[in-house]
Amino acid sequence: MVNDDTAPAAAPAADPANLLSMDTIEELIAEKVRLFNEQIPNEPKFAKFITGMEKEVLIQVGEQVGFTTRLADSTLEAITRVALPLDGVAEDDPEAGPDITILADHATMSGMLAGTLKPIKAYATKKLKVKAQVKDLLVLKKLLAKPKD
Repeated sequence: MVNDDTAPAAAPAADPANLLSMDTIEELIAEKVRLFNEQIPNEPKFAKFITGMEKEVLIQVGEQVGFTTRLADSTLEAITRVALPLDGVAEDDPEAGPDITILADHATMSGMLAGTLKPIKAYATKKLKVKAQVKDLLVLKKLLAKPKD
C-alpha cells in the first residue's frame, strides 16, 4: 500500500477569490465521476482491468469535508458529501476506512478541479496525498484525468 503519512506541504496563502465553494467542488467531482463512467465502454482494456473491483473512495478536502464514492460493477456510484473524520474508522488502523483516499487542502483541490494545477504537480509538491494500493493508482489516474475531446 502506498501510504505517506506526512502532512501535506503548507501551501502559500490562497486568494479567497480563487477558491471554489464546496458546492462547486462537489459538482466538479460529480462531473469527474460521470465522465469516468462514460469512458469505460470506450476503453475495453481499462474496463477489463476494473471488472470485479470493489473499492471505497474518499476524496478529502481539508480536515472537515470529504466526498465518498464506491467502484462496483465497473461503475463509480454518485458521490456523497461527508463530514470528517468518518464515523467508525480508527485512524491508526490501516485496514479500516476507504480503499482509496485522496487528500488535499481546499486551495489545492480548487486548483486541480479548476484546471490551474495539474494533479501530478500537486502530488510531486506534496500538496496532494494518496493512500491506495499501487494498482488502484490507475483508477485514480483515470478519475483525475482531463476529459478526452
